[in-house]
Amino acid sequence: MTPKQERALSALISCPTARAAAKAAGLSESALRRYKQDPVFQAEYRKRCNELLEEACTKAKSVLPPAIERLAAIVQDDTQQPREQIAACRALCEYSLRLNEAVDIEQRLRALEERSRK
Repeated sequence: MTPKQERALSALISCPTARAAAKAAGLSESALRRYKQDPVFQAEYRKRCNELLEEACTKAKSVLPPAIERLAAIVQDDTQQPREQIAACRALCEYSLRLNEAVDIEQRLRALEERSRK
């Protein structure tokens, strides 16, 4: 990767739009479009995005248990306003359903991958 491509990658990851990324990297939008069409550049961009996503998931996982405990405490605390308890109940239910769905999808995907290897 050239220094310009490195700047472009960093900018694409940190900026909200391609236009902003091009400006931040000191490139024209057409140069950025050319980089994005390069298979090596695309692969590196996908790799870095995946790394960011994995990092974010790891951080989210680390705060999940105390967040659930806090919500559960609100649900069980009779001194809390009913509105607060209902909000905590709703959050716990929604998060539990989403988490169960994610685990189910992951398990199904693993089973399919195992079958395809055989």
